[in-house]
Amino acid sequence: MSEKSAGDKGFQELITFARSITPLPVEVIQSTSDDRWVSFGTDNLYPNFLLKLYGECALHRGIVGKKLNFLMGDGIVTKSDSKPFVANINQVDSAEELIQKLSYDFILFQAFAIEVQYDLLNNKPLYFNHIPINHIRSNKNRTRFWVCQDWIKRRDVLTYNRWIKGDNEDRKSKIFYYTGYAPSVNNIYPDVDYKAAITAMVTDMLINNWFKNNIEDGFSPAHIISFFKGVPTSEEGRDFERKFKATYSGSDGLKYLINYDNGGDSSSVKIDSIPSDDYATKLTEVIKKVENSILQSHSATRLLFGVETEGSLGGNGTELEIQYEIFKQTWVKNTRNVIESGLNKLFADAGLPAIEFKDKSSLFSTSLENATKEKVLTIDELRNIDGKSPLPNGAGQGLIGAAAPNMENGFAKDGKKLTGEDFELVKDFGVHRGEFEFVTDEALNFAGDDAIENYLISEKIDGKSIATIKADIQNTLGINTTNEAITEKINKLTQAKIISSDISNGKVNIKPVEQPKVSNEVQVMYEYVVRSGYGKPLIAASRDFCTKLINNDRLYTRTDIQQMSSIFGYDIFRHCGGWYFNSDTGQAENQCRHEWKMVKVIRKGNK
Repeated sequence: MSEKSAGDKGFQELITFARSITPLPVEVIQSTSDDRWVSFGTDNLYPNFLLKLYGECALHRGIVGKKLNFLMGDGIVTKSDSKPFVANINQVDSAEELIQKLSYDFILFQAFAIEVQYDLLNNKPLYFNHIPINHIRSNKNRTRFWVCQDWIKRRDVLTYNRWIKGDNEDRKSKIFYYTGYAPSVNNIYPDVDYKAAITAMVTDMLINNWFKNNIEDGFSPAHIISFFKGVPTSEEGRDFERKFKATYSGSDGLKYLINYDNGGDSSSVKIDSIPSDDYATKLTEVIKKVENSILQSHSATRLLFGVETEGSLGGNGTELEIQYEIFKQTWVKNTRNVIESGLNKLFADAGLPAIEFKDKSSLFSTSLENATKEKVLTIDELRNIDGKSPLPNGAGQGLIGAAAPNMENGFAKDGKKLTGEDFELVKDFGVHRGEFEFVTDEALNFAGDDAIENYLISEKIDGKSIATIKADIQNTLGINTTNEAITEKINKLTQAKIISSDISNGKVNIKPVEQPKVSNEVQVMYEYVVRSGYGKPLIAASRDFCTKLINNDRLYTRTDIQQMSSIFGYDIFRHCGGWYFNSDTGQAENQCRHEWKMVKVIRKGNK
């Protein structure tokens, strides 16, 4: 038999096995110099620990996945026109794939990082590459970054300077590191928003591991068998236990623990039964507390995130939609704003448009019964579910037939209408009409503002070929035109100073429209007037927006009108003051009594 130290060693090994230490997000500053990274965690591996939580805590992983789904919504669009954001971001990812990766990092680490590569010819940002947050470390001031795929071995560590807008004299790649704000004792690396539940997540992992080990070992032992012949060496103990098990334990044999003791009668053996405690009840309570802690830290509800509640049959679609709306306001909206703010700051330096996440109009609409769909969804929403395009001229904006008593002719009687408060947002747009003289010479022939011209003005056609634009018009407007007709319209819009373009090798190049100089050039502008056949410009029932816009007595460029549309969130050129119920015809229409009329003018005193 061994000395007492052998038993002490075994006891220490047991303590080591039973203990689980949760890493802390401490920042370890190794040097006063900015040329050294600050370790994240005592072993510089705290991000790896967060990834371990994501990989092994099932509830946490499921919530993160649903959060990402809610965050991404229906994809990424440009703010100006709500069209899908398409850009040559890098050589591997599409724009949406890159933003999805960054969003994943932000949910897990409360930060994201991008390597910005520059075009050596013009020193402009060329590519944006995703850098996983667990690969990156920073100095104290976040002015330098170190990237390594394996911080355990610390091989192939790359060094980068911080990205600064317009500042890249050395033309080397830079790191754009962006974090959200949360109060924290840390100064460099952010705290995650689920920090309060990390202990619960570790507990969840330990419980799962406990179940695994007990299943493999046939669950807990029922007896302790004590021998009083002293404590054997490790080798002696293993040999004895192997022989004992082979003799006294079969597939249905007793489950036991062997205990060695120096005290007592060396010739005796003592067998004790382990009392059966109510482990199942206690464990159930622990699991409930763990689940609640994880859900609360994520601002998540059981119903919305699919966590079953005992005795519950689940919620209906209305309850889910309500919880989804609450979660959007409390987490999704704020998180989107933070990510959009960072990316738009970066993308603007490369000349890319501002982007935003497109929200899902309804989370569970596709699972509704057909009869319910017809009551709560518009015609165009139903067509979208079936993969069909919207009806022309807004005809699909209403509900179906008798199920919608407040509908006429497919249009909502009480749809969006602009107000006097809306006018205050755009009252300074345009130029007073007294500054101009109107040109009525029919020799100044212009094709007129039809649907195709409106498309050419409002859509992003820069860099596209005429053939591609023709196909887009066919798909979007359902209008079949010719390359020659499109070329002619673009040239006329350019001559009218509405757009500035040139066509080279079959491709359209759009340039910023220069501000009109004082000259005798004819300008194309728009005035807000009553539609032909609709009576006086203003009547008693005229909405405040239309009244104030007409009394403002100004003329507007097409750009002015497009900017108004961006502010109001819908096409004011098409719908003007909003939906209108025509009492004379008993029908609802997709615009008010007014319209934008194109006029040709010359600045006074400049002929």
